[in-house]
Amino acid sequence: MFRKQAILLCCSLFIFSIGNSQTAEKVYEVFDSRVGLENTVLFNGFQYQDPVKTINDNNKFLFPGNEYSNGEVSYSGHYFFDVKLKFNLVDDRLFIKIAYDSTSAFFQLITEKIDSFIIRDIQFIRLDYSEEVKGFYQKLFSSKDYSLYKKYRKDSNEKHDKSFFYYEYKFTDPQYVLIYNEKPFQANSRRDVIDIFPDKKSEIKQFYKEQKSLSKRDMDAFMENLLKGIINQNIKSR
Repeated sequence: MFRKQAILLCCSLFIFSIGNSQTAEKVYEVFDSRVGLENTVLFNGFQYQDPVKTINDNNKFLFPGNEYSNGEVSYSGHYFFDVKLKFNLVDDRLFIKIAYDSTSAFFQLITEKIDSFIIRDIQFIRLDYSEEVKGFYQKLFSSKDYSLYKKYRKDSNEKHDKSFFYYEYKFTDPQYVLIYNEKPFQANSRRDVIDIFPDKKSEIKQFYKEQKSLSKRDMDAFMENLLKGIINQNIKSR
């Protein structure tokens, strides 16, 4: 039974235990604890074994180590709170850990069924505009007409240790995507931004010059400040 249908049938069984002042988030948390995540659409994925060997924290995941982090996920049209997630950003795959019957199951969720997820307070949205703009992106900020997204990236390095080899993955420059009027634009360089906003070429150059230290220290903040400035100044786009 789908989650939204099941919750309507189950609400009468526990509505008095949560009180009228509780939020929808609490309702869903109680529902999941009563019904069990293994009986929801989250229990719908497949096992995944990575053929690439890694032996340390320089792996494919967003966070080092093999631990699952608390998070939330919008999956197959339903939203789930307080779930255990792990994000393989190299292959763009999201994993979930579901405990049941005194044991745990580990699944790779089906990418096409994921709308968004939050892991350690970082929100990711699945974009699907083209081959160049596709996959899970961190949502940095949005306004009425603009949204800025960040794509994490890692470079791989093959390592040899006596009789076997393995890979290490380290963060490299991310990709930034600006969604404007429902169209995606790459925003990874000064030239990219000028191509989007040619009428403000001199102002954009000046911003890059004045905020050079910020771009080296915190590129996310640099891009946010740049594009928020563009929005506030009503810069014309191409």
